[in-house]
Amino acid sequence: MLVALISLSMSANSQQFEQTCWPKETVLAPGQSLSVTNRSGTMVIAFVSSLKRRYSWNGVERTVNFIPRKERWYGALGIYSPEPLLFSFWKADGVSRILAQEAELNFKSEGDFLKWHNGEWNRDRINVIYNDSGIAAGWGKSPSREQLNVDVWQILLNGKIPKHLSGANNSAIKLTTESSKGIRQP
Repeated sequence: MLVALISLSMSANSQQFEQTCWPKETVLAPGQSLSVTNRSGTMVIAFVSSLKRRYSWNGVERTVNFIPRKERWYGALGIYSPEPLLFSFWKADGVSRILAQEAELNFKSEGDFLKWHNGEWNRDRINVIYNDSGIAAGWGKSPSREQLNVDVWQILLNGKIPKHLSGANNSAIKLTTESSKGIRQP
């Protein structure tokens, strides 16, 4: 009963916050979803609200609540979900929590972006892939922590969305938007 009351209170506060404050520098917009295929498989990330995303992978679906960043963290604002282990009663596909973030990242040059992308954190953690328009995402499990890690980024070069990025994999990452008639458009 207490858990239900806490959950209801958090939901009401979240809805009130969403109506008054839209997070800065996020990637997905209403009606959009992102399909990402990397070495972990395929995941679909869907916009639910300004502070909620739905993650679908390996037959599992989970909606996650986010917190807007008030200060930059490694260059990013956007939103994040630390999902503490404390009240984690859910478990599926070996995962009991989702650690996720979504934000814009601005680089001075394509070379700076590629240096970041090819860094050790990406190679060993979540296998971020990207397309020519700078949509980048990666996901993977940390089995020892029963954790799913998911990052979604809009890469900018000098504040602008790129038209081409070396090494882009346009077939592995696709952003779709639902039209007003409910038809998905690339």
